[in-house]
Amino acid sequence: MAIFISCLGLFGLSAYSAKLRIKEIRVRKVLGASVGSVTFLLSKDFIVLVLIAIFISLPLAWWAMEK
Repeated sequence: MAIFISCLGLFGLSAYSAKLRIKEIRVRKVLGASVGSVTFLLSKDFIVLVLIAIFISLPLAWWAMEK
């Protein structure tokens, strides 16, 4: 249940981010950007945040399992 709720949160955050950057996306598409480059543009901020969360949570989870 928690994973489902967190995925909904990430989806909502990405949809909000895309809505804020809609003009930038349009300009890039007109100038010939591929779908992959636009997707990477929108997802790189979230990937960084998810990686930071993983690097923080893995040692904590390992420590908690050892206890």
